[in-house]
Amino acid sequence: MEALWKTQGHDVQRTGLANFAGPQVGCIQWQYHTPEAVTTGLVGGADNNLHIVCEDGILYTVNADGEEVWQFDSGLELIETPSVGPDGSVYLGAKNGKLYALDKQGQLRWTHNTGGIVYCSPAVADDGKVFFGSQDGTLYALGPDGSELWRFTVPTASQTAVAMQVSPTIGRDGNIYIGSLFRPVLYALNPNDGSIVWQTQSLGGAGICTSPVVADNGTIYLNTKDDTHLLALNPADGTVFWSIDLRDPAIGPFDPADPDTFSAWNPPALGPDGTIYVSFDDSYIRAVTPNGALKWITRLGMGEGFSLTVDAVGRIYAAGEDSSIYVLEPQEGRVASVLNGIFYNIPGLFTGMEVSGMDGRRYVGQTNTSITAFDPNDNIKWQINLNSTFSYPYNNSVLLSLGMVENGVLYALAGSPSGAADPIKRICIIDTQTGQIFDIIERQVGSSFVAQKTSMSSPVIAGNGLLYFTDFHRTVSAVSAEACADSPLSLHHPCDLDGNQAVDFVDYALFLNTWWMCTDYDNTQVCQYRSTWRNRPWAYYLHFNEALIYQPGDFNRDYYVTLEDLMELAENWMN
Repeated sequence: MEALWKTQGHDVQRTGLANFAGPQVGCIQWQYHTPEAVTTGLVGGADNNLHIVCEDGILYTVNADGEEVWQFDSGLELIETPSVGPDGSVYLGAKNGKLYALDKQGQLRWTHNTGGIVYCSPAVADDGKVFFGSQDGTLYALGPDGSELWRFTVPTASQTAVAMQVSPTIGRDGNIYIGSLFRPVLYALNPNDGSIVWQTQSLGGAGICTSPVVADNGTIYLNTKDDTHLLALNPADGTVFWSIDLRDPAIGPFDPADPDTFSAWNPPALGPDGTIYVSFDDSYIRAVTPNGALKWITRLGMGEGFSLTVDAVGRIYAAGEDSSIYVLEPQEGRVASVLNGIFYNIPGLFTGMEVSGMDGRRYVGQTNTSITAFDPNDNIKWQINLNSTFSYPYNNSVLLSLGMVENGVLYALAGSPSGAADPIKRICIIDTQTGQIFDIIERQVGSSFVAQKTSMSSPVIAGNGLLYFTDFHRTVSAVSAEACADSPLSLHHPCDLDGNQAVDFVDYALFLNTWWMCTDYDNTQVCQYRSTWRNRPWAYYLHFNEALIYQPGDFNRDYYVTLEDLMELAENWMN
């Protein structure tokens, strides 16, 4: 079976456009936990398998049911999205400057050495040729057997200036497009010998920090470093068809307090109608027509730098650093649904030594760090002891409190015993189904215990209707609309606070509860009145130990619960 999401950006044109429709609402069907962080994108390989690169140096491969099929241990940290060739082979770069080639069963075929770290996701052509860049400033072209066909080194006196940290793109005409991080020059190379077909001049910006994206008609779309323009280039000679400044105050409601310069660290994504979607390191998604006209601008919460995927019917999936994935309708950029990360609504999280989940289970803790899970009939499902997982000298900690949030996650707050010379507090994140600890966050006592928000990877949409993503911690999740018969809703309308696929009176009651906590109830751990902040009356600044988070009812995600949110709820309730 052909790979369904073969490389970073779905295809070697880096379009971010899936061949299938993704879920608009859905639930977590399964999760796969890795020993260390997953900080790269995911790839859908042969036989509908999913390839996961982990910082422990292992490439994990799981099937469509989340079951491990095989793993490959490189022996060192892996840091970039792999790619899949036409025969199912998997190619991945590493910090040691090597490119690894594996067959579709995970057996090592060959390696190729370079003079620098391989940060990019290789581009594999239909004939099996492999193109990839290295921090040594060189683009390498290899045959399917690993033999070197040619290499191209960016001409410059400074090796720092030529570092290639973006993935090469293959044009509709077969040319290879590549640039370097600190030079605003794009090269088009002949795929047969690496000779320069053309190179751009005066693009603006400080370098090429995202992959070029190629449309069906061959037009090249590009953002450059420290520049707010979207460029459309002619594939015949690299000249600029058109350019639009997407931070122009005349076209958008941009915050004047934001910096004047921005970079787009994630490449644009293309819609099935040719619309180009762009995200800079601010809170906005822009939609631009193929003719270079602004279509719409939508602000997504207060996160920055969204990675974008578009499904076959045009819905935009935006994953950001605010621990959320947003689904936008293509016509006006309206947020149709949202999936909240595991650190959503942390205020008031830790409630005591016993908590209950939505599935009827009870979780009971003891000060000796023992935690027991009981099913609705009070049968023990699992039992763990946190101290058995802590290393010396923290293996005599005490359990302080438990907390429960959605998505099947139990939180345990543990601390060093009184009198400890180097006191530490830890949040343990526990899988409620198995009792497995899949992440631990620690802080020195006396420093702020930040409500951590974890970035989401670019969503991957595969042919089985699943939406895959990783939260950059140790969890890979699969979301399916069909999973909602037996589990709480995860990908849901923003106003559907209880996740029952309807905006109703229960959501109104939950909204009023937040409003009450932020106005009539003096709970400074949740809300703090800031009547003059940005000159907005009736605004309540929501925080938890100095870390901004979203509260239930903050539908426009501006860190306030206001009349604007109430009007949003009322409009959707009536509809």
